[in-house]
Amino acid sequence: MDTSALNDYLHSFAHLHTDTNRQRWTPATYFRAPHKPFLLLSILDLFAQGSLQTNLIEITPELGDLFSKYWYILMPSDRRGNMAQPFFHLRSSSFWHLLPNLGMEAVFEGIRQVDMLSQLQKLTLGAKVDDELFQLLRMEEPRNALRTALLQTYFFPEYHPALLQQDWVNLQAYR
Repeated sequence: MDTSALNDYLHSFAHLHTDTNRQRWTPATYFRAPHKPFLLLSILDLFAQGSLQTNLIEITPELGDLFSKYWYILMPSDRRGNMAQPFFHLRSSSFWHLLPNLGMEAVFEGIRQVDMLSQLQKLTLGAKVDDELFQLLRMEEPRNALRTALLQTYFFPEYHPALLQQDWVNLQAYR
């Protein structure tokens, strides 16, 4: 395992661009938008389940279900999570690469905001991660280190057990 690469990705996961409006977000998320961390936790779950065999992360009902399960652990019931936003906006992270659908390249370049999954699916095939990160995500130890970085950075420690329990439930549900 390349520990230098893992350290770079640990840093990237711990420094995601997130909304920090204290009026919108609760102390459970350190007053930060949880969308990107929840999406990444969901993707880590897909890797742990063996559901992702290639470096193409598609917008699937399974991914949406995992994202929703994390969302409902911490977020108030009157708030709805939207996986389209973090899927699109993770492109600001150097490791996340959106793949435009054929013929949508020019449209894709002009888009600054995506609000609906249907819009995102029209524009993209999905996303891929750096090849090095893809290899790390296929291994349990680095995947767990990345999960820990997300939990420690974006979620109050009181909620770590519930989020880890959801990881275990997700893994068991899809085996």
